[in-house]
Amino acid sequence: MGPVVSFTTVAAQLPAVSGKSWLELPGVSAIGFWFEHKTYSDSYTNYAVSVDQIESWTGFDFFVNLPDGVETAAEANTKWSTFQSF
Repeated sequence: MGPVVSFTTVAAQLPAVSGKSWLELPGVSAIGFWFEHKTYSDSYTNYAVSVDQIESWTGFDFFVNLPDGVETAAEANTKWSTFQSF
């Protein structure tokens, strides 16, 4: 778990990082983002990673209901511009 952050008298544990995975249909493209819990001054697009990478870091398998060939191709994308063009 991440650092403990206090809110008045309540303490909550936050993970040190946050991962997001997006899937876009019908052309089927996916993109992932990986962020540390901190303030950023640049574009979120600089933190794009493949969904495969997030799966590797987290141990989760996303988009399991897609046909294997479609899932493999979509989850390998690392470029926001490729995802955005769908």
